[in-house]
Amino acid sequence: MTDVRPLTDLLGDTRAQIVTTLQQRPTTARELADELGISAAAVRRHLAVLAGDDLVSSETVHDGSMGRPNERWSLTARGKRLFPDRSAEFADEVLCHLEQAFGRPAVAAFLKARAEQHGDRYADRLADVSDPVERVRALARALSDDGFAARVVDGQNGRSLTLLQSHCAIEGIATEHPEVCAHEAALFKRLLAADDQRVTVSRRDTIASGAQACVCHIELADDHPRSPQTPTSDRSA
Repeated sequence: MTDVRPLTDLLGDTRAQIVTTLQQRPTTARELADELGISAAAVRRHLAVLAGDDLVSSETVHDGSMGRPNERWSLTARGKRLFPDRSAEFADEVLCHLEQAFGRPAVAAFLKARAEQHGDRYADRLADVSDPVERVRALARALSDDGFAARVVDGQNGRSLTLLQSHCAIEGIATEHPEVCAHEAALFKRLLAADDQRVTVSRRDTIASGAQACVCHIELADDHPRSPQTPTSDRSA
């Protein structure tokens, strides 16, 4: 049974009970109310807050009767991350087995192929973005969608940006296999600077090496045009 104490500290007792129940099965506000011993109106207020934090979502369910359809609630992908996830441990075990069975080159080949696959996916996200600054911001959004908590900070001179990743979704693997970070650095250069020699990209720090964040610095040449919609003052995105 799930220990709800950490969730209680984060969400409060009632909302922790709600998400724990939804982890087991999708259900309606009325069913939650009956299980928790509170009113359906109170449950709906809690669900509204959880939905505002993108932890739960609902779908309309018709049971075939003439009455009002019900809203069945379930956890979102973000809500599911509130609970223990051993996928990183599993992935590390797979890589260890691959190395023991086929040697370190096999692991390196897999990590390179993985980087190329993810690179193609990010390239698709940036395909219609030509402005170099907006490409950095689009990349940050794509990284955040993958759990890397990325944001962009403008430099003081209006010609530089810093791409920060404050969370590493694969930190354990990257620590054991630093080539993951090297592949990512090469990917950023390919996505942001390969077609434009007036853009310079350099990786400075990584979480896997002990830094508080992964830091990538992007410098625009003085003669590089900036989009008129992109402010030159400091801004995070």
